[in-house]
Amino acid sequence: MGIGLIIPIACWLIPGISVAGRPISYGHQIAPLFALHCAGCHGLSNPSSNLGVTRFASLRAGGNIGGEIVPGHPEKSILIDFIEGKRGSRQRMPQNSNPLSQAQIASLREWIREGAENDHAAGPCFDLIIPRVPASSGEPIQMESRITASALVIVSVRDQLSGRDLYVDDGSVKYPREAANMAAPGEWISRGSSMLLLCRMAQR
Repeated sequence: MGIGLIIPIACWLIPGISVAGRPISYGHQIAPLFALHCAGCHGLSNPSSNLGVTRFASLRAGGNIGGEIVPGHPEKSILIDFIEGKRGSRQRMPQNSNPLSQAQIASLREWIREGAENDHAAGPCFDLIIPRVPASSGEPIQMESRITASALVIVSVRDQLSGRDLYVDDGSVKYPREAANMAAPGEWISRGSSMLLLCRMAQR
């Protein structure tokens, strides 16, 4: 049996610097911030509180709480409360990691105040496509990769015949590595048994 495509995609993430008089860039400043610090809990695969932050549409749609981002009003945006720890230290985000810096929080606040728009700016992205991978029922699928720079990494397994994704996972590579990150730059990223389990479930 062929499992279709295994596609690791890496988008290099180097957060931009605020320039006086210029609007905050979602693509260059806000998206990298969320990807590097929040993708571990709020990525594509089963995001916590149903809030995904690695895609603009899911970020703006919000999660279970609602009101995470209120365009024009950072003081009314629940997301700011969590990031600034206003709901208590145990609920400060990102959890089990260092707090965002005052400069990062200020950029996020300003982006929301400016309307929380998507400027469609993006950094370079690279993908490796393996057209066909032989697979047998009950045998694990192991994928290993090593990313040498800060990046958002997306891994998917696709059925070659139907084009349907059987498995999708994402995460970030950042130094220093924290709880929310897949790895630090240069470390190996491995995906195996969980990929097999999800592929089995999708094929039923």
